[in-house]
Amino acid sequence: MAGVVVVSMLSFFDEIVIANPFMNPAIVRPEFNPIQSPDSHKVNTIENVLLMLSLWPFIEYGMVHVVPDIGDYNFEFAQTSMQAAEARVNGADIVAKEDYPHLAQLRYKSLIAINRMPEGALASHFKSERPTSSADEIAEIVSKIKETIAQDPYALLQPASEGKYGNFLFQKGFALESGIFFAALTGAVLYTDYHSLWQHAHRHATEHLGQTARDIRPVVEACQSVAIPVDLGLEAIREAMESGMFEPLRAVMREIVSSARQHLDSSWMSELAVQLEKASETTKIESATLASSASARVLVSFPIGGFHRAAIWRHLLTFGQAHHIEPIPAAFFVKFTASATPLVP
Repeated sequence: MAGVVVVSMLSFFDEIVIANPFMNPAIVRPEFNPIQSPDSHKVNTIENVLLMLSLWPFIEYGMVHVVPDIGDYNFEFAQTSMQAAEARVNGADIVAKEDYPHLAQLRYKSLIAINRMPEGALASHFKSERPTSSADEIAEIVSKIKETIAQDPYALLQPASEGKYGNFLFQKGFALESGIFFAALTGAVLYTDYHSLWQHAHRHATEHLGQTARDIRPVVEACQSVAIPVDLGLEAIREAMESGMFEPLRAVMREIVSSARQHLDSSWMSELAVQLEKASETTKIESATLASSASARVLVSFPIGGFHRAAIWRHLLTFGQAHHIEPIPAAFFVKFTASATPLVP
């Protein structure tokens, strides 16, 4: 999913920043360390390598920047960020119901991890759940489970290790606090495909619960009409980028974000909304030749006063050594259709 989101947003923006998906082994105990306990990290390692390989052309072109979370290397930053996050989620729903498909992916991975148990251990597991089943019935269940794994190109065919901790399944990314820190430090904007982060950003990082300034509403409405392809092959995406297919769209978005930072008048923002609609139509016509069967919509938010948090502003002064801090003017939410949401990464 991470790769899909990144590539999709490259239709909108010149550069994207993502978190380094690999764990820093220096900050975890030996039994959880991917270097000292590699068997437990095989699944994550393969997924991360595949992600990096798929994004490598864009990394090489300077379109995608892979940066580590500072919390992986600075304990004080990690601790204070965790405290800010705990205060944010205290008493609130951490996972929005719209994000349940993401949980379904994790449950699927967990199921695959269980089914990778050695056949003897797997047979014992099913026997404990079905004590009345015969040995032949249990053997048939195990056989079908192994066939299911073989049909999944992302599933390891090697049996899982019999270590105490089994397999670790996790997906790294920026929390709201880290995302705001990097965006404010680099002059970027926020983006996500998680409803939970989108909701928390507006509840806890804006002054008016995300209320949009009246003069920017035409841009918000125009942005909702933009559809971007999300299931293109790597070569097709690269050719589209090199041909400048998405440049009209990116040029307008560049101007919109810049104008929002400068708080330009409503007449100019209305003009930009018209330009965005025209650029969207041009891109739609040109991208019709691409073999895409699914698309995503992008929702944009320009809250009054921008996005900011006092705790993160302290981070910027302490860890980022920033001298002039500006609120983040915008955030973008990638909304996938059901057919565009992959079940496996």
